[in-house]
Amino acid sequence: MRRKLALIVDDSRSARLVLQRMLEKYGLEAHTVSSAEEALDYLVRHRPDVIFMDHLMPGMDGFEAITHIKKNLETATIPIIMFTSQSGELYLSQARALGAVDILPKATASTELHEALRRLSLLPKATESQVDKSNTVKGHTKKNVTQSIRKFTNDLLRPHKVDEKDKVLTELRGIRRYLADQSDVIDQNIQASLRLYSDKLNKSFTEKLDEKIQTLINSQPQPEKRSEWPLLLLIVLLFISLFWNYSLQKKVSELASSRIEPTINEQSVKSMLDTLVRQKNTEAESDLPTQKHNWRLAEWAINQDFMFPYNELALGAQRLGRIRQFLKMAEAAGFKGRIILQTHIGKFCLTGSVEDNYQLAKADLPMDRCDEIMNPAQSSDLVSMQQSVEFANFLATAATDYPDIKLELKNLSRDQALFEYPSRTGNITAGQWNRIAQLNNRVTVKLIAE
Repeated sequence: MRRKLALIVDDSRSARLVLQRMLEKYGLEAHTVSSAEEALDYLVRHRPDVIFMDHLMPGMDGFEAITHIKKNLETATIPIIMFTSQSGELYLSQARALGAVDILPKATASTELHEALRRLSLLPKATESQVDKSNTVKGHTKKNVTQSIRKFTNDLLRPHKVDEKDKVLTELRGIRRYLADQSDVIDQNIQASLRLYSDKLNKSFTEKLDEKIQTLINSQPQPEKRSEWPLLLLIVLLFISLFWNYSLQKKVSELASSRIEPTINEQSVKSMLDTLVRQKNTEAESDLPTQKHNWRLAEWAINQDFMFPYNELALGAQRLGRIRQFLKMAEAAGFKGRIILQTHIGKFCLTGSVEDNYQLAKADLPMDRCDEIMNPAQSSDLVSMQQSVEFANFLATAATDYPDIKLELKNLSRDQALFEYPSRTGNITAGQWNRIAQLNNRVTVKLIAE
């Protein structure tokens, strides 16, 4: 014959263990889980004969778990006993209203557990017979003693008919206790029903009151209709603004997609700086505005060739040679003042992972399929985190090597884009995004002459 199966749901390991041992003494097989979610998963594969449910647990509590169990037709008939430290008539009525058949306190005695199992007919026959036999022996002994005392008392003090009266009184007392117990149960059920009816009545009144309020609002006179011209004018201006922004964005995208290599290279910069040397020897003091213009032109020229790939440091060895050469040319041209190198990091659409190394996403990949949008070589916007060891060593000796030139480093946050990124909504692809990201991935040069 199959042993009765009980499921214990409690987040306390000690409470589960104590109740499990008590149930095994009564011949029941007990399985345990530590949460209501695990209990629901357990019930998909098993059908216990009774569930002992704790109330307060992390995540879903006991009442929520009962609601889920009772909604499922396959598990709705399983009796549930609340095994909790909660107490009180209100809690009892709430538990029974949800479908619990009984409440068993955690500090329960063996007799209370026995009674709960007996009411559900979950005690094995051997256990019931043993308990009944024990009760019979005890009752028989007690009855013999009581009869002996009663007989002795009757013989000495009363007629024999008093025994019948005592029997009737005992039965009446038992009936009174039974009626009192039933009265408590009925009172609790009535209170639960009244609370349920009160909640429904309150909900009905609230809904009707909301309907009345809405009717009164709708019956209020509507404000005079205003002229639609301002709204139409605003819509027209909005469309013009959107069209203008779209045109600018399209031009930037076309410029980025063309992939035109800079026509101003280091040779042209050198030629321009040589020209400045010649002008310096021939121009008078009154021609300083012209020199300033030419420095701006040289600044623009060097900025055309200072973009770098997504997987290189902004101030790495690849740019160190060009920066050295530019400083030498500036010194030869007689430049005195500050040269500011400002880094800016682009945010690229990448695929892959840290372990497999990130790669630029394919050009036709939709933006929402990017694994990451970042720059893998630049973890921070801080200039100190964007330098190679060679560049840091060069920077330490630059002040001595070029006494008339002060080299300064600055950074621009990657959130302040030099070229505006396209919106991620719509059909934007990784190729369109990464072209703008490459334009933003650069070092800019600014010359401030004394």
